[in-house]
Amino acid sequence: MSESVADQFYEPTQDERTFACVSHLTIFVSSIGLLVAIGLWIYLRNRHPYAAFQAAQAVLFQFVVMILTFFVIAVILAATLGVFGVTLAIGGVESDAAFGVLAILAALVFVAVLSVLTLAMYAYAIYAAVRSYQMRRFQIPGIASIANAISPMPNVRDGVR
Repeated sequence: MSESVADQFYEPTQDERTFACVSHLTIFVSSIGLLVAIGLWIYLRNRHPYAAFQAAQAVLFQFVVMILTFFVIAVILAATLGVFGVTLAIGGVESDAAFGVLAILAALVFVAVLSVLTLAMYAYAIYAAVRSYQMRRFQIPGIASIANAISPMPNVRDGVR
């Protein structure tokens, strides 16, 4: 007797889908969210394969976002210090006014770039949480293959019935 197609799919429980969703939403708890996501992944990895895969993706995504944020801060800081250095090197009364204007502009650029990065990161985390809760195919490009290596994704039917 052969297996039906339905028997070939892993069916995540409601709890597992909730864990998958929550693992992506841990990003809202700032830096401690990464630790919470790691803790969830450790807890889930031998119990719930679907949620463990999603938690592994959440951990890797948060790690990449953290590195990207530090990189953006470093680039903006280096550019700001460079512009300030040139302004101070020029000297004179005009440079004091220019320094003030540049300080305000640098602060605005810094806040704008970090705000856009933060909003994009949160929006993507919400999208990931919803997709994983609905059991829709959700794999973060570049991250899913690494997540699959540490927590293999089971064959899940796409979508909630």
